[in-house]
Amino acid sequence: NSHNITAQAEYDINAGPVSIRPGVSYQYAKYKDHKTRYFDFGNGPVELPGYWGSYSKGDNEAKLYSWAPSVRLDYKVGGLRVIAAVRADKTNIPDKWNPSWQLAASYMINDANFARLVYGRSFRSADITHKRDSDMGADDSSDEGACSYSYIINT
Repeated sequence: NSHNITAQAEYDINAGPVSIRPGVSYQYAKYKDHKTRYFDFGNGPVELPGYWGSYSKGDNEAKLYSWAPSVRLDYKVGGLRVIAAVRADKTNIPDKWNPSWQLAASYMINDANFARLVYGRSFRSADITHKRDSDMGADDSSDEGACSYSYIINT
């Protein structure tokens, strides 16, 4: 048994060469299973007695939710386009804020060629294994996400 809700709202504000897009998103998932307490986390099946119980007092239920405000700026002038975006996810498992951002610049060299440079950091979204890991005393500092960059020239 599962129930999922996803909602997202954004609004475009155009001011000449700059576009601003604030937004907010919300996700909710409830998982419920009265019969199964066996899970496979990659090391073979494991019975997790009381695993779901700390969220629902023994009803084999878990709830995950997150909400995230965000803003995106898009600037265009001539052959140059710069996009900057930031988002902060608030999750209940783990119970903390997780920032993500991206900065991208592209330049149209001519009709057949363009260059693009991108740098970003992303948040690894919460899942039910975070509950198991935190119940077992694991440090959730590895959930900080990953940084990436790329440089592309198309001809």
